[in-house]
Amino acid sequence: MKKLFTLFATAFAVFLAVASPAQTSTNGSPSVNPAQFFQTAADYATVQNTNLSWVGVHGTADTGYRQDPQAGISSQLSLRYNVATRVEAGTDLTFSGVGQPVNQAQVVVGYDLYQTNDVRVVAGLGCGYNWVNSHGVVEPGVRVLKKMTAATYAGLGVSLPEYIGRKAVANRSPSFQVFTGFSF
Repeated sequence: MKKLFTLFATAFAVFLAVASPAQTSTNGSPSVNPAQFFQTAADYATVQNTNLSWVGVHGTADTGYRQDPQAGISSQLSLRYNVATRVEAGTDLTFSGVGQPVNQAQVVVGYDLYQTNDVRVVAGLGCGYNWVNSHGVVEPGVRVLKKMTAATYAGLGVSLPEYIGRKAVANRSPSFQVFTGFSF
């Protein structure tokens, strides 16, 4: 039985090789090289889309990944409302992961350092509590938001949390965020 199966498999492979059309091989460079990919990504990030605007936006809500110095890989949920021209206030919640409890909550105030058609650079200050190390936290940071469509955006952020409490926290490394959300 084993010999019959081997014979059948070999005959089938020969049939496929003979019956299938010839494939041409291009030994040259691929149609999209890595340098071209990164240039396209850089163009997207730096070229302004004049059809999109932050004018008329009353607030933002986003969620994403956060690399936290105390909790490690975390998920983050942010809700912010524009209280005045170029000034926003809101809250940031950090979770230990999807479906996990809140490990840090902050009240955040931000100011638009730079705003153009589809890009905002926001400097912010968050104050709250971190349950991972049972300390208060003051966290200055910067977020860059880029409109994807009229109502959605993607962004990057970096912040430097300073933990306030009875015992010293030795890890003073920055926190990095990657997020996406919608504006309303």
